[in-house]
Amino acid sequence: MSTKCSIFSGDKPKNVHVFWECLDDDNIYLELENPDYFHVETFKIKEETITQVTLAIPGVIWNQIVKHGKQKSWGGEKFEKPLTPKQRSKKYSDNMKIVTKKLAKAANEYKQNG
Repeated sequence: MSTKCSIFSGDKPKNVHVFWECLDDDNIYLELENPDYFHVETFKIKEETITQVTLAIPGVIWNQIVKHGKQKSWGGEKFEKPLTPKQRSKKYSDNMKIVTKKLAKAANEYKQNG
């Protein structure tokens, strides 16, 4: 099971997926398939290794990122106060119990009514 929670995705002008990880409260991720330009560079300054990534993001994708960034929440969570992984796990577990009960009820009704 994926832990990616989509904010948006699309295939024009590039395959793009902007998402957050269920167990990561601090970041939003961008996947861009076959970008026009990307560059990864690793270098050392004194004892520290630094990795720098440069990625060309088409303007229409950037506009979508900005549009969704203006939302007050994603995935039903407030940006200012995201759930902790423990809270998120409990919410998932509680929702699964509700879904399981509804499925059991529907199965019983189906058996009774044929």
